[in-house]
Amino acid sequence: TRLDDNGRPFVGRATHFVSHAWSYPFETLARGLYEFWDQRDRDAPEPYFWLDVICINQHATAELDARFWETSFRDMIATIGHTVLVLSPWERPVAATRVWCLWEIYSTVTTNRPLTITMTPDEEAHFDTALRSDVERAISQMTRIDVALAEATDPADRERIRAAIARSCGFDVLNARVISAIEGFLLAHLARLGELGVIADLLREAG
Repeated sequence: TRLDDNGRPFVGRATHFVSHAWSYPFETLARGLYEFWDQRDRDAPEPYFWLDVICINQHATAELDARFWETSFRDMIATIGHTVLVLSPWERPVAATRVWCLWEIYSTVTTNRPLTITMTPDEEAHFDTALRSDVERAISQMTRIDVALAEATDPADRERIRAAIARSCGFDVLNARVISAIEGFLLAHLARLGELGVIADLLREAG
């Protein structure tokens, strides 16, 4: 087993499932994950990332029926234990339009596993500026979720996951759970920015 400079194996049991759009440039994915790495809890063990392009035979997914996505896939996300969602661009995240990513987010929140959203440093800077200038517009742009319109690289994958959604929770429930998860991230991010007054106003408007 190859070790890094600190004596840690380069390969280990996955601790973080990575959700991302395949259409992202590799640099966007890498910089988003580096940003997560840089901001992680230093008291926790260093993460091992699970990346689909490395860990799954993409040509074999056609053999998996809808029940796989309802059970085994969700169990895998639960077992890994933490999902890192790479979003880009912030105002219309590609991942939010991909059926795979929406199902991964839903599988994470319904198995009570933590979801962390990360962006590249440049994207996060633009996002922070937008939040400070018009928080309601920024939230609206990030929560335009409709799994019924979501796409996949392989149309057959799209239909298989749609079938899993229809059999398990339905489109409306998935949309609501994903939107709630993103709103939770937004509130936590506003708290990090020190925008406590904005949070209070949003919670007051929510009822």
